Amino acid sequence: MRIALLTNEYPPNVYGGAGVHVEYLSRELAHADDSAHQVDVFSFGQQREVHGNL
Repeated sequence: MRIALLTNEYPPNVYGGAGVHVEYLSRELAHADDSAHQVDVFSFGQQREVHGNL
């Protein structure tokens, strides 16, 4: 399953609890069902790209 998360904050640019929540949620979704899911996080502002799945 392909999952897209849209947020205005994501590490390292976290201003409150929402950014932390999205990070934990994306990691858990990526590892669920033996890593069968592809998770993409789209955020606004300065971007940091990490290659591969979380």
